[in-house]
Amino acid sequence: MPLNLLLFIVLVSFVQIVLARDNTQVRGNFSSQQVQSPKDPSETIPPRPRTEAAIQANNFFWFAFNNGRYDLIDQVLEALVGAYLNDPGDALTAGFIGTTHLWRLSEQSRLAEIPATITDSIVLGRKYLKRSVDLYPNAILLGQLGALTLAEGQIDANDALSKDGLSKLMRSVKDWPEFNLFTP
Repeated sequence: MPLNLLLFIVLVSFVQIVLARDNTQVRGNFSSQQVQSPKDPSETIPPRPRTEAAIQANNFFWFAFNNGRYDLIDQVLEALVGAYLNDPGDALTAGFIGTTHLWRLSEQSRLAEIPATITDSIVLGRKYLKRSVDLYPNAILLGQLGALTLAEGQIDANDALSKDGLSKLMRSVKDWPEFNLFTP
């Protein structure tokens, strides 16, 4: 499967996140008060105390994302990873890191020149999404993890990894078809 097709799959997955968020969340000041759909990742993750840094980093992500501030991705990642290092058990923050890497990949056409190292976001995104899904499985992040696993398998010509990615994608579709059923 060509890399362009894989990136298209990743982009479609990311667009679905945007649509789901637009339909379920109140736009505004990006406070920590959020309206959520029944299968929103934060509802599948048991409530636990979160650090103020994690809450602020998550709010910063939504501010940058909702305002199309692709130029802020490095600062968003810095805030999220800093929060994650203080609490690596925070599945939401790990998921946001993975999603930010997915954002970087899906909108890479905004760059004047696309560096070969853009593929590093596949590996890093997969690492953090896997951590999030391992801590508390949910259909949205499992779909993202599947897309990035499949992409990494294709880049490395690793059939086993590609199959694992496809399996994760199919499981995410089974878990929440309304969100994850996006075959190109």
